[in-house]
Amino acid sequence: VKSESRVDMLNGPLLGKIIIYTLPIIFSGFLQLAYNAADIIVVGKFAENSTHALAAVGSTTSLMNLFVNICMGLSAGANVVVARFYGAGEKNEVSRAVHTSFATGIIAGFVIGAIGFILAPTLLEILDCPAEILGDASLYMRICLAGMTFQMTYNFVSGIVRAAGDTKNPFIILVVSGLLNVVLNLITVICFHLGVAGVAIATTCANFLSAVLITILLVRSDDCIKLHFKKIRIHKDILLQICRIGVPSSIQGITFSLSNT
Repeated sequence: VKSESRVDMLNGPLLGKIIIYTLPIIFSGFLQLAYNAADIIVVGKFAENSTHALAAVGSTTSLMNLFVNICMGLSAGANVVVARFYGAGEKNEVSRAVHTSFATGIIAGFVIGAIGFILAPTLLEILDCPAEILGDASLYMRICLAGMTFQMTYNFVSGIVRAAGDTKNPFIILVVSGLLNVVLNLITVICFHLGVAGVAIATTCANFLSAVLITILLVRSDDCIKLHFKKIRIHKDILLQICRIGVPSSIQGITFSLSNT
Protein backbone atom coordinates (compact mmCIF):
# COMPACT_ATOMS: atom_id res chain seq x y z
CA VAL A 1 0.00 0.00 0.00
CA LYS A 2 1.61 3.24 -1.13
CA SER A 3 1.35 6.31 1.07
CA GLU A 4 -0.52 8.29 -1.59
CA SER A 5 -3.33 5.73 -1.55
CA ARG A 6 -3.98 6.09 2.18
CA VAL A 7 -6.44 8.31 3.98
CA ASP A 8 -4.81 9.67 7.13
CA MET A 9 -7.47 9.14 9.79
CA LEU A 10 -5.15 10.07 12.66
CA ASN A 11 -4.59 13.76 11.92
CA GLY A 12 -6.72 16.73 10.86
CA PRO A 13 -10.50 17.12 10.25
CA LEU A 14 -12.35 13.83 9.88
CA LEU A 15 -15.67 14.44 8.08
CA GLY A 16 -14.29 14.64 4.53
CA LYS A 17 -11.88 11.78 5.19
CA ILE A 18 -14.65 9.57 6.53
CA ILE A 19 -16.66 10.10 3.34
CA ILE A 20 -13.65 9.41 1.08
CA TYR A 21 -12.74 6.35 3.14
CA THR A 22 -16.25 4.91 3.38
CA LEU A 23 -17.64 5.22 -0.15
CA PRO A 24 -15.33 2.58 -1.73
CA ILE A 25 -16.27 0.16 1.07
CA ILE A 26 -19.98 0.65 0.36
CA PHE A 27 -19.53 0.06 -3.37
CA SER A 28 -17.22 -2.91 -2.74
CA GLY A 29 -19.90 -4.63 -0.67
CA PHE A 30 -22.42 -3.98 -3.43
CA LEU A 31 -20.10 -5.44 -6.09
CA GLN A 32 -19.50 -8.64 -4.15
CA LEU A 33 -23.23 -9.21 -3.79
CA ALA A 34 -23.72 -8.34 -7.48
CA TYR A 35 -21.67 -11.31 -8.75
CA ASN A 36 -24.67 -13.60 -8.45
CA ALA A 37 -26.89 -10.99 -10.13
CA ALA A 38 -24.49 -10.80 -13.09
CA ASP A 39 -24.60 -14.58 -13.42
CA ILE A 40 -28.41 -14.52 -13.40
CA ILE A 41 -28.55 -11.86 -16.13
CA VAL A 42 -26.16 -13.71 -18.45
CA VAL A 43 -27.74 -17.17 -18.16
CA GLY A 44 -31.19 -15.62 -18.43
CA LYS A 45 -30.34 -13.98 -21.75
CA PHE A 46 -27.80 -16.27 -23.39
CA ALA A 47 -27.99 -19.81 -21.98
CA GLU A 48 -29.42 -22.50 -24.28
CA ASN A 49 -32.15 -23.43 -21.82
CA SER A 50 -32.38 -19.95 -20.37
CA THR A 51 -35.53 -20.44 -18.29
CA HIS A 52 -34.14 -23.53 -16.58
CA ALA A 53 -30.70 -21.96 -16.05
CA LEU A 54 -32.20 -18.72 -14.77
CA ALA A 55 -34.31 -20.59 -12.24
CA ALA A 56 -31.32 -22.69 -11.10
CA VAL A 57 -28.99 -19.74 -10.49
CA GLY A 58 -31.75 -17.53 -9.10
CA SER A 59 -32.71 -20.15 -6.53
CA THR A 60 -29.23 -19.88 -4.98
CA THR A 61 -29.23 -16.09 -4.50
CA SER A 62 -30.21 -15.95 -0.83
CA LEU A 63 -27.81 -18.76 0.10
CA MET A 64 -24.89 -17.27 -1.82
CA ASN A 65 -25.52 -13.87 -0.22
CA LEU A 66 -25.44 -15.61 3.14
CA PHE A 67 -21.96 -16.99 2.45
CA VAL A 68 -20.74 -13.61 1.17
CA ASN A 69 -21.97 -11.94 4.35
CA ILE A 70 -20.15 -14.54 6.44
CA CYS A 71 -16.91 -13.62 4.63
CA MET A 72 -17.44 -9.90 5.07
CA GLY A 73 -18.39 -10.24 8.73
CA LEU A 74 -15.39 -12.38 9.70
CA SER A 75 -12.98 -10.09 7.86
CA ALA A 76 -14.19 -7.17 9.99
CA GLY A 77 -12.32 -8.76 12.88
CA ALA A 78 -9.04 -8.59 10.98
CA ASN A 79 -9.74 -5.01 9.95
CA VAL A 80 -10.41 -3.81 13.50
CA VAL A 81 -7.48 -5.63 15.10
CA VAL A 82 -4.95 -4.44 12.52
CA ALA A 83 -6.36 -0.89 12.61
CA ARG A 84 -6.07 -0.71 16.39
CA PHE A 85 -2.40 -1.69 16.37
CA TYR A 86 -1.72 0.48 13.33
CA GLY A 87 -3.24 3.56 14.95
CA ALA A 88 -1.24 2.92 18.13
CA GLY A 89 1.99 2.72 16.12
CA GLU A 90 2.75 -0.82 17.37
CA LYS A 91 4.49 -2.06 14.24
CA ASN A 92 5.46 -5.47 15.60
CA GLU A 93 1.86 -6.16 16.66
CA VAL A 94 0.64 -4.96 13.27
CA SER A 95 2.89 -7.51 11.58
CA ARG A 96 1.66 -10.31 13.85
CA ALA A 97 -1.95 -9.33 13.18
CA VAL A 98 -1.38 -9.18 9.41
CA HIS A 99 0.16 -12.63 9.16
CA THR A 100 -2.39 -14.18 11.51
CA SER A 101 -5.24 -12.60 9.53
CA PHE A 102 -3.87 -13.89 6.23
CA ALA A 103 -3.59 -17.45 7.54
CA THR A 104 -7.01 -17.24 9.21
CA GLY A 105 -8.67 -16.06 6.01
CA ILE A 106 -7.30 -18.97 4.00
CA ILE A 107 -8.25 -21.58 6.60
CA ALA A 108 -11.70 -20.11 7.26
CA GLY A 109 -12.41 -19.93 3.53
CA PHE A 110 -11.45 -23.57 3.06
CA VAL A 111 -13.54 -24.78 6.01
CA ILE A 112 -16.65 -22.74 5.17
CA GLY A 113 -16.34 -23.62 1.48
CA ALA A 114 -16.03 -27.33 2.27
CA ILE A 115 -19.04 -27.28 4.58
CA GLY A 116 -21.10 -25.40 2.02
CA PHE A 117 -19.94 -27.73 -0.78
CA ILE A 118 -21.16 -30.75 1.15
CA LEU A 119 -24.43 -29.23 2.35
CA ALA A 120 -25.41 -27.37 -0.84
CA PRO A 121 -28.02 -29.92 -2.08
CA THR A 122 -29.47 -30.31 1.42
CA LEU A 123 -29.77 -26.55 1.92
CA LEU A 124 -31.52 -26.18 -1.43
CA GLU A 125 -33.91 -29.01 -0.60
CA ILE A 126 -34.76 -27.29 2.69
CA LEU A 127 -35.68 -24.24 0.60
CA ASP A 128 -37.99 -26.46 -1.50
CA CYS A 129 -35.90 -25.98 -4.62
CA PRO A 130 -37.82 -27.70 -7.47
CA ALA A 131 -36.43 -31.13 -8.34
CA GLU A 132 -35.96 -30.25 -12.03
CA ILE A 133 -33.45 -27.49 -11.22
CA LEU A 134 -31.92 -28.94 -8.04
CA GLY A 135 -29.01 -30.54 -9.93
CA ASP A 136 -27.97 -27.34 -11.71
CA ALA A 137 -28.51 -25.20 -8.63
CA SER A 138 -26.32 -27.54 -6.56
CA LEU A 139 -23.67 -27.54 -9.29
CA TYR A 140 -23.61 -23.73 -9.37
CA MET A 141 -23.29 -23.45 -5.59
CA ARG A 142 -20.61 -26.13 -5.36
CA ILE A 143 -18.38 -24.56 -8.02
CA CYS A 144 -18.70 -21.14 -6.38
CA LEU A 145 -18.08 -22.54 -2.89
CA ALA A 146 -15.03 -24.43 -4.15
CA GLY A 147 -13.47 -20.99 -4.58
CA MET A 148 -14.59 -19.68 -1.18
CA THR A 149 -10.94 -19.58 -0.04
CA PHE A 150 -10.26 -16.96 -2.72
CA GLN A 151 -13.21 -14.82 -1.65
CA MET A 152 -12.28 -15.08 2.02
CA THR A 153 -8.66 -14.22 1.25
CA TYR A 154 -9.74 -11.11 -0.63
CA ASN A 155 -11.97 -9.98 2.24
CA PHE A 156 -9.37 -10.56 4.95
CA VAL A 157 -6.53 -8.93 3.02
CA SER A 158 -8.70 -5.99 1.96
CA GLY A 159 -9.56 -5.58 5.65
CA ILE A 160 -5.83 -5.32 6.39
CA VAL A 161 -5.26 -2.82 3.59
CA ARG A 162 -8.22 -0.71 4.68
CA ALA A 163 -6.87 -0.69 8.24
CA ALA A 164 -3.91 1.30 6.89
CA GLY A 165 -6.30 3.85 5.35
CA ASP A 166 -6.48 2.53 1.77
CA THR A 167 -9.99 1.73 0.56
CA LYS A 168 -9.40 2.79 -3.05
CA ASN A 169 -7.17 -0.06 -4.22
CA PRO A 170 -9.35 -2.89 -2.84
CA PHE A 171 -12.30 -1.30 -4.66
CA ILE A 172 -10.36 -1.00 -7.94
CA ILE A 173 -9.33 -4.65 -7.67
CA LEU A 174 -12.95 -5.67 -7.13
CA VAL A 175 -14.03 -3.64 -10.17
CA VAL A 176 -11.40 -5.39 -12.32
CA SER A 177 -12.41 -8.84 -11.08
CA GLY A 178 -16.09 -7.94 -11.55
CA LEU A 179 -15.45 -7.01 -15.17
CA LEU A 180 -13.58 -10.30 -15.65
CA ASN A 181 -16.58 -12.14 -14.20
CA VAL A 182 -18.91 -10.57 -16.76
CA VAL A 183 -16.55 -11.25 -19.68
CA LEU A 184 -15.98 -14.85 -18.65
CA ASN A 185 -19.72 -15.29 -18.11
CA LEU A 186 -20.35 -14.32 -21.72
CA ILE A 187 -17.50 -16.46 -23.06
CA THR A 188 -18.41 -19.61 -21.14
CA VAL A 189 -22.13 -19.32 -21.87
CA ILE A 190 -22.14 -18.05 -25.46
CA CYS A 191 -18.95 -19.64 -26.85
CA PHE A 192 -18.66 -22.83 -24.81
CA HIS A 193 -22.37 -23.37 -24.01
CA LEU A 194 -21.56 -24.27 -20.39
CA GLY A 195 -24.66 -22.61 -18.97
CA VAL A 196 -24.90 -22.71 -15.18
CA ALA A 197 -21.47 -24.31 -14.79
CA GLY A 198 -19.95 -21.59 -16.98
CA VAL A 199 -21.11 -18.65 -14.90
CA ALA A 200 -20.04 -20.44 -11.71
CA ILE A 201 -16.57 -21.05 -13.14
CA ALA A 202 -16.40 -17.39 -14.17
CA THR A 203 -17.27 -16.27 -10.63
CA THR A 204 -14.60 -18.54 -9.14
CA CYS A 205 -11.98 -17.24 -11.59
CA ALA A 206 -12.91 -13.64 -10.75
CA ASN A 207 -12.58 -14.37 -7.02
CA PHE A 208 -9.19 -15.97 -7.68
CA LEU A 209 -8.02 -12.86 -9.53
CA SER A 210 -9.15 -10.53 -6.74
CA ALA A 211 -7.36 -12.68 -4.13
CA VAL A 212 -4.13 -12.70 -6.14
CA LEU A 213 -4.16 -8.95 -6.86
CA ILE A 214 -4.93 -7.93 -3.27
CA THR A 215 -2.19 -10.27 -2.00
CA ILE A 216 0.32 -8.75 -4.43
CA LEU A 217 -0.69 -5.31 -3.15
CA LEU A 218 0.05 -6.41 0.41
CA VAL A 219 3.36 -8.03 -0.51
CA ARG A 220 4.49 -4.84 -2.26
CA SER A 221 3.39 -2.54 0.56
CA ASP A 222 5.95 -0.04 1.82
CA ASP A 223 4.37 -0.02 5.27
CA CYS A 224 4.39 -2.24 8.38
CA ILE A 225 1.41 -4.17 6.97
CA LYS A 226 3.72 -5.70 4.34
CA LEU A 227 3.16 -9.45 3.95
CA HIS A 228 6.13 -11.83 4.27
CA PHE A 229 5.20 -15.38 3.31
CA LYS A 230 7.78 -16.85 5.69
CA LYS A 231 6.08 -15.12 8.62
CA ILE A 232 2.59 -16.47 7.93
CA ARG A 233 1.38 -18.24 11.05
CA ILE A 234 -1.48 -18.02 13.52
CA HIS A 235 -0.76 -16.26 16.80
CA LYS A 236 -3.35 -17.49 19.27
CA ASP A 237 -3.83 -14.19 21.11
CA ILE A 238 -4.36 -12.33 17.83
CA LEU A 239 -6.74 -15.00 16.52
CA LEU A 240 -8.88 -14.71 19.63
CA GLN A 241 -9.11 -10.94 19.16
CA ILE A 242 -10.11 -11.39 15.51
CA CYS A 243 -12.79 -13.94 16.42
CA ARG A 244 -14.09 -11.82 19.29
CA ILE A 245 -14.96 -9.10 16.77
CA GLY A 246 -15.43 -11.05 13.54
CA VAL A 247 -17.79 -13.78 14.73
CA PRO A 248 -20.46 -11.43 16.18
CA SER A 249 -20.09 -9.22 13.10
CA SER A 250 -20.59 -12.23 10.86
CA ILE A 251 -23.66 -13.37 12.80
CA GLN A 252 -25.10 -9.87 12.54
CA GLY A 253 -24.39 -9.79 8.80
CA ILE A 254 -26.07 -13.12 8.05
CA THR A 255 -29.17 -12.32 10.10
CA PHE A 256 -30.70 -10.41 7.18
CA SER A 257 -29.69 -13.15 4.72
CA LEU A 258 -31.24 -15.78 6.97
CA SER A 259 -34.52 -13.88 7.08
CA ASN A 260 -34.57 -13.76 3.27
CA THR A 261 -33.65 -17.43 3.06
